[in-house]
Amino acid sequence: MPLQHDNPAARLQVLLLDLHMTHPREQERQRVTAWDAVCSLLGVQPESPAGLQVIADTVRLPEDVAVAIGAHAEDDEERDHLLETLPLARSAMTALSRRQPLLQMFATFAPGGAVHMSGLVRDLASCSRVLQRASPSSVLTDDELDRLRTLISELMEQVISTSIDTDVRLLLITHLQKMLEAVQRVRLGGRAAIEEELDAVIGALTRRPEGVAELRSTGLLDKIKAWADALNAILSVGSGSAQLGQTVMRALE
Repeated sequence: MPLQHDNPAARLQVLLLDLHMTHPREQERQRVTAWDAVCSLLGVQPESPAGLQVIADTVRLPEDVAVAIGAHAEDDEERDHLLETLPLARSAMTALSRRQPLLQMFATFAPGGAVHMSGLVRDLASCSRVLQRASPSSVLTDDELDRLRTLISELMEQVISTSIDTDVRLLLITHLQKMLEAVQRVRLGGRAAIEEELDAVIGALTRRPEGVAELRSTGLLDKIKAWADALNAILSVGSGSAQLGQTVMRALE
């Protein structure tokens, strides 16, 4: 099922449905652990740092849903109704983190394995609609993700090739690498995770005025400003997000 809306309820719903479709046979679900199934679906090695991060992001999704609905549900009754089956999602995440079979993870919320017909998947779809109405946001396209990867990689190459202080270089490269990782995990963290890393990159520079001065003297600061503008053009999903780059870049003037 293609992911259309960029919110935690949609991401969790589609993840569960895709796991169900990818492992359609009960025997296979018994043989593969939920941990391995999630990592395989998202293209990471289970025991790698990326795999561990994917599992952490997945396990956090039910709490992300609860926080988002708590912020946008119109009243307590609506919130409680929307989140009625969320404890089942938490149980599923416990099975995942304990490396239990995928079959056992599904059994926590879909007895008989009918994931697509479960109350949890239905309620996640309802949560997604509420969140989409409150804060419309679509998923980044493959072309947009490729463009983000290219922009981040190109800036990393420029940072490496420019003669600047080692500490400043390492600071930038570290944050840019985290941005690349956020792009890779966009299916779990959405564009918000990438926006947070963009904020972190520029925010780290604002706390290093001596580094900003050096970047200005080498001409790299202007490239970083243009880079931030280009990323914002891709990531902008409303006035608040659109102002992110403008706000932080003013701090570098």
